[in-house]
Amino acid sequence: TDIKDVNTVALGGHRYCCIFVDEYSGEKRVYAMRRKNDLVDAALRPYLAYMKSMGHQVKLITSDRGSNYFSNNKGGETRDNGFAARLESRFSTVLKDDPFHRGIHKPIPVESHEKRAESAINELFQSADAMLFDARLSAVLWPAAVSYAAFISNRIPCLHRRLTPYEIVTGKPTDWSKIRVFGSSVVETIPNDAFKKTPGVARGRHRIFIGFANDRS
Repeated sequence: TDIKDVNTVALGGHRYCCIFVDEYSGEKRVYAMRRKNDLVDAALRPYLAYMKSMGHQVKLITSDRGSNYFSNNKGGETRDNGFAARLESRFSTVLKDDPFHRGIHKPIPVESHEKRAESAINELFQSADAMLFDARLSAVLWPAAVSYAAFISNRIPCLHRRLTPYEIVTGKPTDWSKIRVFGSSVVETIPNDAFKKTPGVARGRHRIFIGFANDRS
């Protein structure tokens, strides 16, 4: 897992992005946060709930000792011993106390960390930048763009397994027919319109597509 500080404050006040990358399938899950202190409630717990709904146990979560909440020195000393200790303790407590997962949180030194999550989050933000630029949309929509970039990435087949990360985690086939161009024009159907059969009455509203409400294929 890794956290990224975003210079642009998104709609809703989100300023940080947390990513979880599954070691086996390569599936990426991203969560936007308003504060770093929201990491457990806004990212860890939803991720554990998602993996539980898929029937997978999270046995180990690793994080680096980068500038987010650990220092970069070789001794592994933290910049803020109090905050780092509380964060690590809360991670471990949530994982150990979960009756389904019973996992552990292990911070890894910079020298041994493969930085897989860091590379993944940078890749997603590069894709989000391209989508926002191509759609001519504001940067305040970066949470939606990053989430949709992860949605697409999770549906790209792995060469060595010939399956998508979505298929590996959910066990369901991937349906690419639902994929749309980010920022494209869509029409929202107006529900329960009593005048839908009356000529001249609008049956829908024009909207801009920025992703799906639920993670689905």
